[in-house]
Amino acid sequence: MSEIRKTNKDNFWAQAEKEEERRRQEERRKADEERQKLERERKDRESKEAAVREKRDKERASQIDQQKKYQQQLEAESKEQEKQRWEAASLISQRSVNPREMFKQRERGITPSDSDTPPATPASPQPEPDVDGGHSKCEYDEQEAPPQEQQKEEAPAANTYAEEMTQEESPQVEETNSYETVVNESSDRGICARALYDYQAADDTEISFDPEEIITGIEMIDEGWWRGFGPDGHFGMFPANYVELI
Repeated sequence: MSEIRKTNKDNFWAQAEKEEERRRQEERRKADEERQKLERERKDRESKEAAVREKRDKERASQIDQQKKYQQQLEAESKEQEKQRWEAASLISQRSVNPREMFKQRERGITPSDSDTPPATPASPQPEPDVDGGHSKCEYDEQEAPPQEQQKEEAPAANTYAEEMTQEESPQVEETNSYETVVNESSDRGICARALYDYQAADDTEISFDPEEIITGIEMIDEGWWRGFGPDGHFGMFPANYVELI
C-alpha cells in the first residue's frame, strides 16, 4: 500500500512539474509575441513619421526653390531695366551734341505742327533789292516817263528771273508732293510705338509715359532719341530704346 502511495505521489509531482514547464513556455511564447508586436508597431510608426518628414522636407525645398527662381527673375528684370537705362544714359553721354539742346534749337524755328513736313530745301541765294535804287526810280518816273525801249528790255529780264525761280522751286515742290503721298498712305497718327518701360520727362522738351501707353507721330531724329506725341498730347523727345514700334 505504501508503495502505491509513493508511486502516485511521484507521478503527481512529475505531472505538476510538466504543467509548470508548459505554463512557463506559454508565458515565454506570449511575451515573445507581445515583444514582436510592439517591434512591428514601432517600425510602422517610425516609417510613417519618416514619410511625413520626407514629404514636409520636399515641400519646404520646393517652396525655397520657387522663391529662389522668383528672386532670380526679379533680379534679371531689374538688371535688364538697369541695362536699358544705362544704355540710354550712355547714348546721351557719347553724343557730341546734347539732344535736348538740339531739340530746343529746332523748336526755335520749327513748331510741333511743322513736324509733319520735311525741312524745306534751302532756297538759292537771291540778289537783295536795292532800296535806294527803288526810290530813285520812282522819283525818276514821276519826273520823266521811261522810254519804250527800256521797258521792253526790262520785261525779258523779269520773265527770265521768274523762269529761274520756277525751275529752282520745282525740285522742292516735287519732293514735297512725294512726301505728302507717303504721309497720306500712312495712318493719320504717323509712326506709332508702344512704351516698354516707365519714363518721366526731365523737362518740357521731353514727354512722359507709362508701360503699354502709345506714342504717336514719331520722328526718328536720332539713333538714341526720337520725338513724338505722348499720351497726354504733349510733343517732345524720349529715349528710343524705351519703346517698340507697332
